[in-house]
Amino acid sequence: MKRFLLKLSILVVGLCALEGLCSLALFAYSAAFESKPVLAERRHTDYDEQIGWVAQPSRTFTDLYGPGRSLTTNSRGFRGKAEIAPQRTAGRPRLVCVGDSFTLGYGVDDAHAWPQVMHSLDPRLEVANLGQGGYGIDQFLLWRQRAAADLECDLLVCAFIPEDFERMCGDTFIVYGKPYFELENGALELRNTPVPKRGYSFPWLVHNRALVNRLGIAGLYNRLVQSEPRRTERSAVIPPAKAPQVAAAIFAELAKAAQASGGQLVLVHLPSVDPRRLDRLVPLSGWPREVCEQAASNGARFIDLAPYFEALDPAARAALFLAEDAVQFTGAAGHYDEKGNEFVARKLLDELKPLLDAAAAR
Repeated sequence: MKRFLLKLSILVVGLCALEGLCSLALFAYSAAFESKPVLAERRHTDYDEQIGWVAQPSRTFTDLYGPGRSLTTNSRGFRGKAEIAPQRTAGRPRLVCVGDSFTLGYGVDDAHAWPQVMHSLDPRLEVANLGQGGYGIDQFLLWRQRAAADLECDLLVCAFIPEDFERMCGDTFIVYGKPYFELENGALELRNTPVPKRGYSFPWLVHNRALVNRLGIAGLYNRLVQSEPRRTERSAVIPPAKAPQVAAAIFAELAKAAQASGGQLVLVHLPSVDPRRLDRLVPLSGWPREVCEQAASNGARFIDLAPYFEALDPAARAALFLAEDAVQFTGAAGHYDEKGNEFVARKLLDELKPLLDAAAAR
């Protein structure tokens, strides 16, 4: 009996060791061939307890998106080397552009982000690029208040994709905490601050939690120790019935900011696509479109660039976006490439020409 128990114990220990080695081997294989790189924004932003994350100022990230595609920020954290003085220069219309990664110019070098292309096509323009990857329209307002409150402008350009309205409704972007607004007695009140710092420790593990959970010890911990699953995706905290009012209030605050700076608010819908189908546009519909049209009736300018994209044949339209393997970062596919940024810049210049000519004449 003792020999049997000894042999049984050796067998059980051996099987446990083999199971552990197989689990580790599968994890190592997955980590080597299936793991996701951290977001590009982790390279050039820092945690911020009020906004979530903000650009590192006065930095150059050489070849961030690949050879020859570097990202530079000025002392305010705007993309580009040029410094922006508070006062406008006579005869030079100034555009302050707020937005997400599509405005930042994700995947292209400084000179090919569409705000800078607008300046290249019309050198009389002075353009400040406040784009920040992953922002919702709530963070557009917060970043403008932080980084550009003292800037005079002729046009405050708020450029968005439809997803930015969804981001506004949540307290998380992927694995990173963010603030959000609620309406209290008709006024915007900021919530979820200080922003939780989850996601900033051990970034590779955070972005590859699904791989880690394949380990038996992780599964056991999740079942026995962790009381509730951690949220790793955007979690909606603003109910759909209240979202339009919050968005309208944000646009109203941006309009006031533009007027206080001597300018006008311009809302721009930047067409986006399903990363798996670069020829298929994501529509701007429902309450986000209604909120934009309401803002336009209150004095803002609303420009929808979707018809220009829809007029192209599918192949030409797909050629305006980054393909899956164009940039080696998670979430890169579907952003504008150099052609896409130039296309947006040219169409926006056409739409804004009367306003820009009037501003130059002042």
